[in-house]
Amino acid sequence: MPGFLFDDRHLDALSSAGTIRAYPKHTLLIQEGDQNDQIYVVLSGRLKVFLSDSDGKEIVIDTLGPRQLFGEMALEGEPRSASVMTTEVCKLVMIQRDQFKQFLAANPEAAYSLI
Repeated sequence: MPGFLFDDRHLDALSSAGTIRAYPKHTLLIQEGDQNDQIYVVLSGRLKVFLSDSDGKEIVIDTLGPRQLFGEMALEGEPRSASVMTTEVCKLVMIQRDQFKQFLAANPEAAYSLI
């Protein structure tokens, strides 16, 4: 979701609904093709979104930082379209699909901004 940034009010609501975790540098959080129901919001740190070609070479397609969302493919139960790895120490909110859908229903302006 490049470019979308949550405001303080929404970050507080998501932090309350989800689980806050810290991850060291070079932690693989999502692997392309995996299927799970977690969505993440970056509280601090940086991550890279990448694909791997048939030779194992990484192709970085985006970088993420504070207030950004990733893992939104989980909203529809779709497999992950890319891998995500921390490039520095990160603090993230991990929120389950159902909890995130409840957040969006209670915060329609956030849902509209995501669209």
